[in-house]
Amino acid sequence: MNWRNLKKNYVAYMRQIKDEAMDMVNLQSKDSGRKTERERSVCAAFLRCLGIGFDVAELRISTCDPPDILFRCAQFEVKVLYDSNREMHTEWKEIYLRRKKGVEHETCKIPDESC
Repeated sequence: MNWRNLKKNYVAYMRQIKDEAMDMVNLQSKDSGRKTERERSVCAAFLRCLGIGFDVAELRISTCDPPDILFRCAQFEVKVLYDSNREMHTEWKEIYLRRKKGVEHETCKIPDESC
């Protein structure tokens, strides 16, 4: 595989990752099919950070809202909080547009300040 094809494959791969990430963080609709998946992922990450062992099946989706997730005797409500000077999706949309237009791998990188 030559360098040009390698770069094209890299850009295609980055676009695929971008599309999956945009789909996962899509907060536009409360009825999003990924909403419960995202909430379970957040709770799982939180429990791992606390060092609590668990089985994914223990993270149950609540039948009423709130809470979002039930875990043993705990109840989790997942909420997205932003600094007052930040808007929902602004950074992701900028990254999305930059990657969508990107041809070279340099234009597909996420800048350090947005990490």
